[in-house]
Formats: sequence, C-alpha cells, structure tokens
Amino acid sequence: MTGASSENIYFRPLIPLLFAFMAGIVLGERLPGHCTAGCLLAGITASAILFYLFHGRKNVRFTPLLLFLALGCLAILPWVSPCFPPNHIVFSADNTRHRVTGTICDLPSFSNNRTRFILRVSALDGLADPVTGQIRVTAFGDFSALAPGDRIFFSGKIRRPRNFSNPGGFDYERFMAFREIWATAYVRKGTLRRLERGSLSGTSASVRIFRGQIRAMIRSVAPEAASAGILSALLIGDKSGISPELRDRFSRAGIAHLLAISGLHISIIGGIIAFLLCPWVLARSETLLWRGWLQKAAALHALAGILAYGLISGLSPATQRALIMAVALSLILWVSREPDAINTLALAALVILILHPPALFSISFQLSFAAVGTIVYGFSCTGWRSGGKQGIAYLKFRIFQFTAVSLFATLGTLPLTLFYFHQFSFAGILSNLVFIPLICFVVLPMGLFAILSYLILPAAGTWLMSLSAILLTGVLRLVPWFGDLPLTASDTVIPSVFEIICYYASGWAILTLIGRRSTAPGKKKDDLQRWARWVLALSVVAMAGDGLYWFYERFWHDDLRVTVIDVGQGSSALVEFPGGTCMLIDGGGFYDNSAFDVGKNIVAPLLLGKKIRTLDAVVLSHPDGDHLNGLLYIVGHLHVKQVWASGVKKANRNYRNFAETIARNGTDAPAFRDIPRSREIGGVHLDLLYPPPDFDARSGAGGWRGKCNNTSLVIRLRCTAFSVLFPGDIEAEAEADLVRRAGDKLASDILIAPHHGSKTSSTEEFLNAVSPDTVIVSAGWKNRFGCPRPSVIQRYRARGCGILRTDQNGAICIRSDGNLPDIKPYKK
Repeated sequence: MTGASSENIYFRPLIPLLFAFMAGIVLGERLPGHCTAGCLLAGITASAILFYLFHGRKNVRFTPLLLFLALGCLAILPWVSPCFPPNHIVFSADNTRHRVTGTICDLPSFSNNRTRFILRVSALDGLADPVTGQIRVTAFGDFSALAPGDRIFFSGKIRRPRNFSNPGGFDYERFMAFREIWATAYVRKGTLRRLERGSLSGTSASVRIFRGQIRAMIRSVAPEAASAGILSALLIGDKSGISPELRDRFSRAGIAHLLAISGLHISIIGGIIAFLLCPWVLARSETLLWRGWLQKAAALHALAGILAYGLISGLSPATQRALIMAVALSLILWVSREPDAINTLALAALVILILHPPALFSISFQLSFAAVGTIVYGFSCTGWRSGGKQGIAYLKFRIFQFTAVSLFATLGTLPLTLFYFHQFSFAGILSNLVFIPLICFVVLPMGLFAILSYLILPAAGTWLMSLSAILLTGVLRLVPWFGDLPLTASDTVIPSVFEIICYYASGWAILTLIGRRSTAPGKKKDDLQRWARWVLALSVVAMAGDGLYWFYERFWHDDLRVTVIDVGQGSSALVEFPGGTCMLIDGGGFYDNSAFDVGKNIVAPLLLGKKIRTLDAVVLSHPDGDHLNGLLYIVGHLHVKQVWASGVKKANRNYRNFAETIARNGTDAPAFRDIPRSREIGGVHLDLLYPPPDFDARSGAGGWRGKCNNTSLVIRLRCTAFSVLFPGDIEAEAEADLVRRAGDKLASDILIAPHHGSKTSSTEEFLNAVSPDTVIVSAGWKNRFGCPRPSVIQRYRARGCGILRTDQNGAICIRSDGNLPDIKPYKK
C-alpha cells in the first residue's frame, strides 16, 4: 500500500480507529481472560508505529487499527475478568441471610411497591473486618425517603446475579457487571433501618442530594403520577416513576426516545441558552462584537448551561455522548475550524468508550449514535441541510427538514429497536412533530428554569414546577391518541446480529450512491461509490440467503423440535412441528408480573428470535401462576390462533386478564370436552391423555381430584419411533389415575418431570409406565420449594435415566426426525 492509499483509509481517521476499538471491546468481552495476548499485540503494534514514525515513513497500513483492536480488548477486561480483593462482597453472595451495613450510592427508585438502590457495603454480620463492593438492594415498601449517603442496616439474602439461559436471552449477569454490581439482596421485611443520614461529601454527593430534593418537589406539585414520572425523567434522569403502561404508550406513539435525556434535549437547551444570551446580554459587549467573539461566547455559556443540566440529570451514557459532542464542537468553534460532524461524532463515541468501555453494550449508547450518525450522514448525502429560501418557503423547508430528521432517526434505529424492544411504531414520524416542540421547547425549559428559580427563591421555583407539571399533564392526554391509531405500532420478529449488519451496510451503500455531493475530498467520492456498489450487492445477496435460511427453519423443516425454556421456577415449552406449526405449552411466570414478566422478557424474545410471531395453539396445562402468568403477554401481543385449557378457573386478577384478553382478541378457545383427544400435525401424533373429558363433574366432589395440579393437561407427542410426554403438575393420585386410564400410551423416550420434580409426583408406578430414557426437570435455581427433590432425582438415576435441569443446563433443545433424538442443553 502506498502512502496515498493509506491516507484513503484515514481521511476521517477517527472512524476506522473507532471501529477497531469497538471490535476489540467485543472481542475482549467474548473471549475474556486473554490479557497476555492483548498486551503482546498492543506492545508489538505500538513499537511498529514508533518505528515507522522514527524513520519518517507514512505507510503504517493497518498497524494503528491493530493497536486500537488490542487496546479495546484490554480496556474491557476489568469488567469481564475482574480481580476481587479477599474482602469483597461477592464472596459472601451465597444465597444465605446476612446482616448488612452500608452506604446508599444512588437515588433510590420506587415502583410496584418496591424500592431499589445501589449500596456500597461496609460491614457484614456485625464483624469488625471491613467489606467492599456494591450490591443492588430491593426492599418491599416505599423507602424513597432514603437519600444518597445514608448509612443503613438490613437483613436479607445475598446472591450473585444469575441469567435465564435461553438462546438469544438477555445477559443479566453482564448487565450488572458493567455497572460494577456483583451481588443482589432482598431485604427481609421490617429489618431495614437508617443508621445515619447522608454523610457523603463533595460535588457528586451534593448533586445527588439536590436531585433527591428536586424529585421530592416534583412529586409534591404534579397533579398526576404520570406527569411526575415523566418530569423527573426529563429533568433529573430518574425514570423509576414511569409505569410500564406509560412506557408502552410512549413506545406505541413512537416517542419513547423523549424519556431518555440525549443529544436532542442537550442541543435544544444549548440552543435556547445561546438564543437568549446573544441578543439580550452578549451583544451589549463591545469587546465581543469588535473581536467577533459573539458566537464563541454564546457557545461557551451554552456549554456551561448544558454541563449543569447534564450533572443534574445523572450523566447517563446518552447524556455523556451529547455533552462530549458539545465540548468537541465548542473547541472546534474556538479554534476557528469548520466542524466535521461525522468525525466529531466518532470522537464523542471514542472518548466515551475510552472512559467506560462497557458503554458499547448500552442500549442508549447504540440508539443515540445510530440515530445521530444516520441523520448526519443522511443530510450530508442528500444536501438537505440548507435551503436558501425565505418567508413561507423557508418555513415549509424547515418543516420538511424536521420531518427528514425524524425519518432518518427512525430508519437509523429501526433494527436496534426491533432487536431490543421487538416493536416498531409507524406513528413516530408524525408524533415527533407534535411532542418534540411541546415537551422539549416548552415543558423542559420551564422545568429547568423552575430548578434555577428554586435555588434563588424556592416558592417561585415550586410554582413554576407546578405550572410545568400541569402543562405536561395536558400534553400526555395526546399520547394515547397517537398510539391507538390503526397500524401505528406493530410487534415484530427479532432480527439477528447478521441481519442488523446487513441492514446498516446496505443503508450506508444506498445513501452513498444517491448522495448529491461528496462527503470525502478529492477522488474519494468515486472510491466510496465503487465500494458502495459492492457492499450493496453483497448485502442483497446475504439478505436473500438469510431469508431462505429462515424460511427453511420456520416452514420447511421436516423434524420435530421441542425447546424446554428456562423460565425459573415454572414451566414452558415450545413445540415446532414439521412444516411450521407451532404450539406453546405453558408460559412460566412469577407470582407478580409487575416484578418480572416472564412472558415479555423470556418467552416472547425466544419466540420472536426464532421468527415465530404466530402460534397455532397455546396450551395452559392448569392455571397456577408459574404456568399461566407468562402467557398473559403472549396472548396479548402475539397472534394466537387457538387456546387449549381445562376450563378450571382461578379467582385472581391474572386469570381474569388471561380470559378477557382471549375474548377481546376473538381467539378460538374451545371447551375442554370439544378438544380432540388425538390428532396428527405434520406427521406427529398428538394425544391429549388427561384429564378425562368429564373431569369437571368428578372434581366437584373434592379430594385429590379437586386440586388444581391434578387437572393438568397431559400431552404426549409421537414422531415415528420417538416420543415425549408433558405431564404438567400432576401429583401421585393423578399419576395413578392416568396409568389406569392410558397406561399403554404413556411410554416415552423423554419425560418432562411432573410438578418440577416435587416429592408429590414421579411415583414408581408412573415411571414404570413411562419408562423414559431422559428426564428434563424445569425448576428455578435454588428455589424455595426445594425442587427437584433429591429423592426424586435418585429415583430417576436408579432407572438409568439421563437427567437434564433447566436450573443447571438452561434451555433444553430437542430435535428428532422420528429416530433417536438430538438433545442439546444451552449450557453444557
């Protein structure tokens, strides 16, 4: 490579270096523990660069890229391969009860009758030896009066964060580690008490305390909880007061990005400050006018204002990105250089990643840079940045520009939105034209002015905050209107990482090819367009191949596939029949969906990651919460053709919601007696073996027949020589009744352990009838019920059964073409 061609790579030098650093972070996260290799590569490449520079050579080729790749690998190591001191709290996270003393580090958040905060532990079990490390504490009840710096004491179990191990599942352990939280604790009721009020010192502590005061003021003056939650998110970055229902409404309206303080909010506040200062204050200075420093002075004052706003708002990754961008633009303005927006954006990203490498995996970081990058590159290619118009034509062009910004932002974040939220709103392009001016140009500035007034005259600040909250309450009345418009929002399948790469590659190629003017100097436009043609062609071919692959996986496969999903202490299994018919047997579920929705966070992502948005049948084996609650989200957000259930009802809110959702959607839900007892689907025989059609008349007599567990639907699937049995939560008496009624039909290669391996099930008579080769137990890790029971496990082993457990092996994937099954646990 010649020196000139080497320069082609680096005409915007920060971009290739940024991508190399990002690739290094990803590589280091995926392959932790390779510190020596990273140091060796960094040392060799750094030495090579020094050698080239010392000898006056410019053709360093890809050496800087390798250096930044190695530096990225090393930068992420403290989070993926941490070295803990002997007294770190992580060594006491053994799921046992401890007496904990520590200092609150952040602003406590309260929602769903739970208070959550980060605690820096100082002592454990009353011992004099100091303890280090941070834990995330969840306390039942409203303890939001606690403040950063408060020393507290409580008793509760401490445990390590733990993932639900499913294909494509959320990595909760990594999420917590990147926040330097290595354990969680649940406070025992009535044991939490404050030992000492806030004792933190310094600017950071003062800001945290002040944020707590602002939040208290907002809650005291806001007419509704919804407006209080949104105002807290806009002003101090505290989104804990936003209910899941309100978040969903904002998402459906396409304005969820307004809830996270980002470059949009920062730029508007900076622009307002500069606009007000230039004509009214700074223009009165003759020195600034004569020296031509008016814009520079305005930029400096605006920068001071947005830095203060950033501190008050909590400095989230999106806010950090915007602040760094603002600092970079201000520096460029002060040295009188024309800013290159794309290079400046790359600088902001690189600085953030150097300061905090885990930010790369933050949703807000990815969405922010995807949106801003698409807007900047899109406008640079289309030439829509300047209109040269006046009057009405100028106003129309500005409206067009604003619409284009919304369109580019929507397209730029589309694959990430689908990946993380599996929902896309078509209303966003229009709704942003209404809500950005109302919220960002009216409510937000008024709220910030109220905070400023509160520092000088608290009564005036409180009145202004009340007015801001009233205005916001009126604005929120419009949100459901946009979200409820026909075809405004749609739940979608989840794209793969490969598909996301193809999308962005083809998007870059299309913008480059239709660009009106070059974004690169000299002959580089022709080079870029030549590359763009190749990239677009390869992307189209790759996406076509990807589409064929997923059509085969979804509709053309000829084998039976069963996935026993890791849903914790509960049960859920996906059955994919040959030809694409899909059935979901139970949905798992915690006792309270407001604490954690298994259907939304575990089952739905797994289905949508497999491109399954339509379920031909959903089976509710029985209406206990650990089988039912996860289905509430499924029947409400996916297309479900039919629901099978025994008809046994429970007098609780979740069952009522389940029944109401089915009725509202018009889903076919035949009576239990009308469900065929046997059918063939894609060559697979399905037998509904239990309970008998007249069970409801028998269960009215009470006794064991009246227990909900013993009304579980028992289903057997048989594909040629392979079979699997789903017995639900039947207990010993129901097992005996089942053996009497259908003993000759129970033999199966794989048994899903009845009742999670409880001691009330898996009798010898039942196991004799089934005679399984493999038993799969669906249970939660160290659950409070002690499932599976050691005696039951021993019973399985005595028969020579292979045993797999979702709490140890994660999801269990089974495939069979009718012969021996291929069983693959997600965790070996």
